[in-house]
Amino acid sequence: MPLQGDMTENENMLKFAWALKDQYPDLFTGHINLIVQTCITCICVEKCAVDISTECKKQIGQFLLNYVNANHPDILTGMAAQLTQPQKDKLNKYTTA
Repeated sequence: MPLQGDMTENENMLKFAWALKDQYPDLFTGHINLIVQTCITCICVEKCAVDISTECKKQIGQFLLNYVNANHPDILTGMAAQLTQPQKDKLNKYTTA
């Protein structure tokens, strides 16, 4: 994760990962860096973002805002710091309450 081939598969991988969150929290937490990176890719990387629906981007944004910000804020902050300003703007569009 994130996947590089069919960009819509990133959406499927995130839905699978979110399903693991409640049933296997240790497994989910062990891969949180890759999950957050995939979330950011789906919103900010144009090659992927064009294939991801707005509704899915909203779900991703809510996950980043409600779960990641609350439980792993350093991961999100660190990854967001590496984005370009246009990418940060895209991320903020979906992660603002």
